[in-house]
Amino acid sequence: MKTHNNTSTQRFRTASPRSAFTLVELLVAVAVVILLSIGIGQLFGNVSRLVNTGSAVAEVDALARALEKQIRDDFDRMNRLPTEDTILAIRSRLVRDVYLTADDEESDRRANIEPGDPGSLAISTRLDEVLFLAESGGNELFQTAQEAGDEYDTVFTPVARIMYGHGLKPVLDPNYAPDPDDIDFDTADPANEDLYRNRIWYADGDFGSGPTATGFNTTVNRFSPGSERSTGRNQFAGQYSLARHELLLAGGLAFSYADPGTGSASGRNRNIAMYVRDLDTLRFNGINSSVFEPSGSDPDPPFFRASAFDNLDVPAIGLIRHGRVDIAAQSPESLKRWLEGVQSRDTASAGVPPPLPPDGTAFDAGYFDQGADEWRPTALDVADRPLWVRRTVRRGIVTPPGLSVGQVRQYNTRLLQSSIAGMFNRLLVETEPTTIQRVVPNSPNAQRPEQTLMDYHAVIASRCSRFEVYWSDGTRWRGPDSGPIDLSGDGTNIVEYSAGDIVWFGFNTPRESLLLTGAASAEIPRNTRDARLNTTTDGLSQIGLEAAYDIDRTAASPDPRNEYMAIWGYRTPGPSGFYEPGGWPKPSLLKFRITLHDSQFRLRDGKTFEFIIEIDTQQLN
Repeated sequence: MKTHNNTSTQRFRTASPRSAFTLVELLVAVAVVILLSIGIGQLFGNVSRLVNTGSAVAEVDALARALEKQIRDDFDRMNRLPTEDTILAIRSRLVRDVYLTADDEESDRRANIEPGDPGSLAISTRLDEVLFLAESGGNELFQTAQEAGDEYDTVFTPVARIMYGHGLKPVLDPNYAPDPDDIDFDTADPANEDLYRNRIWYADGDFGSGPTATGFNTTVNRFSPGSERSTGRNQFAGQYSLARHELLLAGGLAFSYADPGTGSASGRNRNIAMYVRDLDTLRFNGINSSVFEPSGSDPDPPFFRASAFDNLDVPAIGLIRHGRVDIAAQSPESLKRWLEGVQSRDTASAGVPPPLPPDGTAFDAGYFDQGADEWRPTALDVADRPLWVRRTVRRGIVTPPGLSVGQVRQYNTRLLQSSIAGMFNRLLVETEPTTIQRVVPNSPNAQRPEQTLMDYHAVIASRCSRFEVYWSDGTRWRGPDSGPIDLSGDGTNIVEYSAGDIVWFGFNTPRESLLLTGAASAEIPRNTRDARLNTTTDGLSQIGLEAAYDIDRTAASPDPRNEYMAIWGYRTPGPSGFYEPGGWPKPSLLKFRITLHDSQFRLRDGKTFEFIIEIDTQQLN
């Protein structure tokens, strides 16, 4: 019998230990990785934003320092003039319901919100201007920015009218070819305007206006002679351009020498302004020629029509507001005579001019000068008269009649300030470099290509959404602390005065509303300009309106409630019809408040800077 052994031998293989993640562990690990990735991403994002913000802040800080230095230097030059030889004017404007960016406007549109409604992203902003006369000397003379070729020297002058304010952008030529890389500009036909950028000679809408804007001036462009619709180049506040313009007071020789065959100091290839005010250049440049037709056929001297200059070697006459003119044919002396109206009316009878009228305009030198001992019943007699003439009081009688003795100072102050207010201009400026056509036109009177460089030379800050100017005569707050005072008029500049604080006057806080005002006030508060100035919207058709402040041609605020001015002349008009001794005391301090934006618009609301300029009243007096 065979016996079977049921005991089986089993062999066991010992495996090496092996670890594994459970599902929970895997989920936790994935979550940790995600959180770390998010954290690292946020960290890098924060660092990137911090770097970008720091770069933006550094950019606007550098621009603000340069802007402050330029303003301080200009007012230091103003301080070199005695107070009776300089003027100062501030024009403040509140622009309501504008957008900083197109994104803000689109956000309101999607939410069906109108500007001014609760929750709207539209803002109100201040676009002020300031102008004054400044004197430079030594190696710091003012010089023209216009290129005129090698045949003419650069024009230098010791005195210039300086103006700061926002510029409006003009309409670009729709025929401009955006890709001119393959064009040989050295041989191209200059008559072919498709080859280079050009612009039309009016502003493309007012501030805040555009094809989709809902505020004032949306369908009609008040700066356009044909009332064209705005395309929106001046629509968004983040793209507003702050300009600085200096107008060289070169005198009559800037226009022509006494001998017409020798040309002018400026040369044919430059543009000059006949007057410091655009309105007067328009009047005497044949725009309203029917008023200045000669009474006879005597062609010598030529009359003020554009065709009169065709055969003379004189520069082209341009408007200051076009931005391509920085030379004026008025000297500081003739400007003072012209603005102050040194000619008196008390010796004139009806229709008969007084004897020996002094030169009061640009034509105190050169071919068009008549001299102080001539009076011709032609266009030039009007051109050679002061801008306005004063009423005088003799033995208690006002000459000419019509005003009481007590109203004479007010009348003369009104005309003087109207004259100076007419010097304001909203310049046309361009922040985009133009393609310069370097071919010289065949016609000697044609506009030279170098003049397009003037389109953007005056821009001092291409992204400035706010520019505010305030003044102080040193008055300090007395008595108890004040409540909140809105200096800007739009709720962005709230101050509370304590005893001893400097009081600032301006748009929303005129001096006369807080303190007693002297007999000759420098202020034209909001909504009072039509009562305190000789205002017009068409000064060309109202030649008899002396010292007109043309609202349209100076780009004033359409709504007088949104405009404030403070204007100091050379001397203070007196109650007798003459001027008070000495100069008109200017403010002792000016305060500037400016909001700037970086080139990439990384600072959402920009950055606001504030600095104070001291006017050296000791030196001025």
